[in-house]
Parts: sequence; structure tokens; C-alpha cells
Amino acid sequence: MKALLIGEQSAGMTAVEIFDGEDNLVWAHRWFDNGCSTAGYISGLCDAFDCMRQCADVAMFDGGETDDDGDPVAMDTESTTGVMLEYSTETGWSIGDGARTLGQSSEIIDACMVVGLVEADDVHEDHADSDVVVAIANHLKSAE
Repeated sequence: MKALLIGEQSAGMTAVEIFDGEDNLVWAHRWFDNGCSTAGYISGLCDAFDCMRQCADVAMFDGGETDDDGDPVAMDTESTTGVMLEYSTETGWSIGDGARTLGQSSEIIDACMVVGLVEADDVHEDHADSDVVVAIANHLKSAE
């Protein structure tokens, strides 16, 4: 199983796509369509991380974005969207190609760096102590 954290450069979306194998999308969900409070943002990012971490249990997930036929709707479909973070049940966590270029949700990247899930980059120190990053990092630590 593979889970992708999808971000949007125009800063409007955070989503997760889960794949069974390389190309078979089995679940997708979008957060923050209409903005949110800081607490809601932290909660949503923690929820997105949990969905990624638990992607092997996707059959138990409620909700998700589906089309009229009940198939999951891909979130990474625009030139302004891309993969920020990837989780594979076989290989673990890795940074996506768009990790620092996709705006919203980059705090989850920094939180993963704080707890050592992925290697810190040159930009990380500028963001590691923000309230949002610290709160998400605390959630990631408690989820281990």
C-alpha cells in the first residue's frame, strides 16, 4: 500500500490518496476546502498523517471523495498540485518532489523532520519551532 500527501501550490488544499499497488487508487480525501482555524488545521493535518500511516487499513476508512460510480476521485490532477510526502508500507516515509513548493501543509513535512521520519532539509530550521509544527510533531510522537 502507498499513501501520498497531496498539496496545492495555490494554498487551497491538503489531500491524501491511497493506492493498492502502484497505480490503483483505492481512497482519496480532501481537507480544508473552506479554510479553518489553527486548531482545525492542526487536527486536519494530524488526521491526514494518520490516514497515511494506517493506509494498510484503508478498507475500514469512512468517507473519501468518490465519483458517481463510487470510485475514488484523484486529487493530484492540476499543474498546481503534487506530492509533498509519501508513505509506503514496504519502504516507509519519503519526501515528495513538491514538498517545499506546494504551500499549505508544509508543516507536516517539518513535523516529520522533527521526529526523524524523514531527513531534515536546509529550510527546516526556519520552521521547526512554529506552534503548528510542534503540535503536529507531538501527535506524530504519540502515534508511534
